[in-house]
Amino acid sequence: MTDPLLVAVAMQKGSRHAAREGIALAERLEAPLHLAHVYHPEAQDLTEAEENLQRLAREADGLVSSVKTWFLEVPGDLASREEETKNALFRLFGEIGAQALVLASHSRPEDERNMLGGTASRILHGATCPCLFVPPMAPIGSRILVPVDGSSTSHRAAQLALNWARRLGADLDLVTVAGSRERSASRLEEAEARDILCSFAALAGRKKVSAVVHLRQGSAPKSIVALAEELASGLLVIGTHGRSGLGGWLIGSVADAVVRRAPCPVLVVPPEKR
Repeated sequence: MTDPLLVAVAMQKGSRHAAREGIALAERLEAPLHLAHVYHPEAQDLTEAEENLQRLAREADGLVSSVKTWFLEVPGDLASREEETKNALFRLFGEIGAQALVLASHSRPEDERNMLGGTASRILHGATCPCLFVPPMAPIGSRILVPVDGSSTSHRAAQLALNWARRLGADLDLVTVAGSRERSASRLEEAEARDILCSFAALAGRKKVSAVVHLRQGSAPKSIVALAEELASGLLVIGTHGRSGLGGWLIGSVADAVVRRAPCPVLVVPPEKR
């Protein structure tokens, strides 16, 4: 049985869009769906929050194999609200054994694209599970872009992307960036970059997924975002905090910049727990 998707639900327009994209993704993956509303009594109207959650559950009913709703009350002052929300969602993720957490990257469509909502930012920087950030108005499409750098986390992200590409019938693009020197990451030379692309393309072949490879030069975040725009990618899957002796550059700052600037939803995959 496919592991469930956990979708974070809130009242804002951007969050409702992300929830509907999560419902559509669960349908395409044939995965059970869990909708979770984190409720703050000091800031939200209980009746409106309950109605919003049930409305989305009714939309999902009949589209997915099963729907379960969670209403998580998290008291707390303004200073701790975002942290408590993050912790509540991560706890629930572990309890239900979800495969990914889906949430809005921005609360409102009019927000600047390079700004993250407060809760989304905390979840990105403290991610302990795969988290899918959905920008306002951006649908999850059928062309998946995967940046790779040879690190173990990059490999983990690619494995998840290959699994989703198979289930979604999606096209797959693999990219690595030579010449990038992001913070403490060592420079990735072009020959090493080509070897990395070849190894991941071979992995895709073993998984029966056709992949197109792309080699770029320069800044990793700018190159990745530019390629996503060029290819009209519908989903970007990226590892975070990956480092390797081959010059891994998928450190936290790269994933952060990509999530903030990407024109499409971004699935961030953290290192495997040890």
